[in-house]
Amino acid sequence: MAREYGEYRYPEVHALTVDTYMAQHPGTPSRRSIRSVALHLIGLYLTLEQGHDVRRVIAERQQMLKRGASFTWLEPPKDMGPLTIADVHATESLEQHARAVRAWAASVWAAWQVHHAEIRCWAGRQDRARVCMLSILSGRGVSVRPSAFALSSAGRHPVRDHEPIWRRRDVRI
Repeated sequence: MAREYGEYRYPEVHALTVDTYMAQHPGTPSRRSIRSVALHLIGLYLTLEQGHDVRRVIAERQQMLKRGASFTWLEPPKDMGPLTIADVHATESLEQHARAVRAWAASVWAAWQVHHAEIRCWAGRQDRARVCMLSILSGRGVSVRPSAFALSSAGRHPVRDHEPIWRRRDVRI
C-alpha cells in the first residue's frame, strides 16, 4: 500500500486494494467490524461482478448507509485464498501491480463464495429483498412454500411482513 500512496500516486486500484485487504482480514465480530467487512465485501462485489468504477462503488455504499442498511456477521472462510498483499508487493511496475491487485481481489472474493447471496442482497435494492431471502434460505436447505413470499395488492404480505421467520409455520428451519 505504501507504493500506492507514494510511488504510484494513488492509482485507481487503491480502493480495490483496501477492500481486498479488509475482506481478507475481517477481525472478530463487533459492530464496527461487521459494518466494515460488509461494506468492503460489497465493494468487491460491485467492482468484480458489476464492473463499477471506484466512484460508483463509493456512491453505492453511501446510498446504502443513507438508507440505513444493516448487516450481520458473516463467518469468515477458513481459507482466504492463495494470494496475499505480499504477492502485490512483489510486483515491479504499476501495470503488474494493478494486475496483481485484481487477481488478489478475485481470489479473496472467491473465498467468500458461501456468502455471495447475502452480499449480493445487501448490495441490491429493498424491492428485491423477498427474492434475496428466498435465495438465501433455499441455499441453506430451508424449505419455503412460494406462498411465504406472496404479496397483497399493496405490495405487502398481510401477516408475514412483521413476523420473525422462526415463528412462521410455512418455513421449516
